[in-house]
Amino acid sequence: EKMVTKKPDLPSYSRASYLRWLKGDAAGALEGMRLAFDAGRSQKDKEPAAWALSQLATYFWHLGDVAGAEAGYDLTLQYAKGYVPAMVGRARVAMARDKPKVAVELLERALSEQPLAETAWLLGDARAAAGDLAGAEAAWAECVRLGRQADPRTLAMFYATKNRDVAQAVTLAKAELDKRPGPYSRDAYAFALLRAGRVTEARDTLAPVLALGLAEPGIKYRAALLALASGEEAKGKKLLAELLAKTPSFDATLAAEARRLIAG
Repeated sequence: EKMVTKKPDLPSYSRASYLRWLKGDAAGALEGMRLAFDAGRSQKDKEPAAWALSQLATYFWHLGDVAGAEAGYDLTLQYAKGYVPAMVGRARVAMARDKPKVAVELLERALSEQPLAETAWLLGDARAAAGDLAGAEAAWAECVRLGRQADPRTLAMFYATKNRDVAQAVTLAKAELDKRPGPYSRDAYAFALLRAGRVTEARDTLAPVLALGLAEPGIKYRAALLALASGEEAKGKKLLAELLAKTPSFDATLAAEARRLIAG
């Protein structure tokens, strides 16, 4: 707050926005990122303001406002043509709109311009939804390659989400938590522990993250899984139903798993 008062610019507004998001203040985070974009939109270098606007759209996505996210990503691409994070976000929206082929096109371009593990993961999901299973496997293999190379936390989340290579997910996530402690590393480690059946450890790891009140649907999903694994079936299914009602397209794999868990 002192920084924003002293120097109200894009870096200070965006940092204040992120801190508010981490504290569960979604409205404050949205307002802060709007101010960040407005403060930087006239700069010659468009990347910082494009990042702020794309991040604002991602906040809307996490909150289940697909139309708001779509508008934000589209505006970002109008402001900074070809901005990769906005293309990835726009692909998520296309998947939510049941347009996987549009998502594939966007993600293939994004991956070629900025090869990231998460983008390869999403491309695999989009190809699978479009019926290209061989292409999906190739993209997921690329996710594994890129994750091993530079992004172990995303790779751990990929393994945990797909419920495969669980022991490796635990190892990767624990090393990342030791190296880069924080709520998202804790979330990844807790998810891997849950998949490994280490419920007590998962609960202790995830508790500080849940206490923050973060709005990400993935974190809420982990809370629901934890409830189910702890024998709180009614609570777990209620959390899953609420999650699907608000953000039905947050992740193709986990949304399908949530529906199976509710029905089971």
